Amino acid sequence: MTKIKLWIVSKEDYLLLLAGAFLALVLRLLLRDYVSEDAEHFYLPWFDLMRSNGGFAALKIDFSNYSPLNLYFLLVSILLKDNFGVSRILAIKLIGIGFDFVAAFFVLKLIDLRFKQRIVGILGGLTYLFLPTIFLNSGLWAQTDSTYTAFLFATVYGLLRKRYTLAMAAFGLAFAFKLQAIFLAPLLFLLIILGEIPLKSLLAAPAALFVTLLPAWAAGRPLGNLLGLYFGQMGHFPDLTMNAPNFYAFLDYSVSPEFSLAGIVLAAGVLLVCVAAVYKLKPKMTPEMLINLATLSVLITPYILPKMHERYFYPAEGLSLILAFYRPRTSLAPVLLQVVAICTYHFYFFGDVLVPLPILAMIMLIPLGIVGFDFYRQIDAQRV
Repeated sequence: MTKIKLWIVSKEDYLLLLAGAFLALVLRLLLRDYVSEDAEHFYLPWFDLMRSNGGFAALKIDFSNYSPLNLYFLLVSILLKDNFGVSRILAIKLIGIGFDFVAAFFVLKLIDLRFKQRIVGILGGLTYLFLPTIFLNSGLWAQTDSTYTAFLFATVYGLLRKRYTLAMAAFGLAFAFKLQAIFLAPLLFLLIILGEIPLKSLLAAPAALFVTLLPAWAAGRPLGNLLGLYFGQMGHFPDLTMNAPNFYAFLDYSVSPEFSLAGIVLAAGVLLVCVAAVYKLKPKMTPEMLINLATLSVLITPYILPKMHERYFYPAEGLSLILAFYRPRTSLAPVLLQVVAICTYHFYFFGDVLVPLPILAMIMLIPLGIVGFDFYRQIDAQRV
């Protein structure tokens, strides 16, 4: 495996990286004034409440179902507003925008592990920054899916470098940002039962998560309340799918109350069967296979879980891009994921249905099939 260096190999590579990153930032800043419904109903009111209640002192108030780690960065946004005159909406968007570049850094590093030429990793990182769903998520929507996704990429990078304690700490931080980090859990469970991840390294994940709770606890918010935040999120949305192109797009919404918990149990069962099937094959965990299984993990999980949003395929969009660099035969997968996501984003922003959701859910089976078949090819090659 190629050892990663911390410097750019040539002046041309350095200039390309700077120019591409600058344009990616400009692109996001051009979208800075748009206020989405989520920003209007959630982020801006939270921003104002924290600002009017003493900033850090406001952490003791139970006003948001977002984790404390997200709110700490909202405090940074308040500082940008108060000290540098940045508008409220831009100050909020800078959280997601900043983590876009952190995620792109790990995309570069992950691709760097595969290629000796630094330029390939740079192109991969820049491609990630210009994926429509990535810059629309942070620059237009004011969402922060880049936060937990950046740490999921760091988790995969740590796994590939066999730095398991750091990988699990990164996963703990991803989970501390958002519950959706759990989409990578099937891969981690598989690696644990295969003996790839030492059991002692697992402690790093809850330790990292607990550390992120300490400031909010110190501010006066009860620890029990902090530990139970994600349980409250599970019942926050009533519909089986929140515009997510997954299995539940085929069901009648009238069965939502009865099927919601059953859907979670069903998803857990399906994922357990998938993990058991891969375990039985006893694969030799090459870097290519690990990237493949990571992509499968974050693709299958939101596809079979109820109450998913369209944004929850965000980690899969990035990992499928990385996989395409490792396994070019899978290149259609990230393209299709972008097409489907753009259709669902269009419905959120404009209310128009470009393609009916059940059709988009059927299209999602294609990248799932592409990545799954590529895994089968790798297993088959190991048998030769």
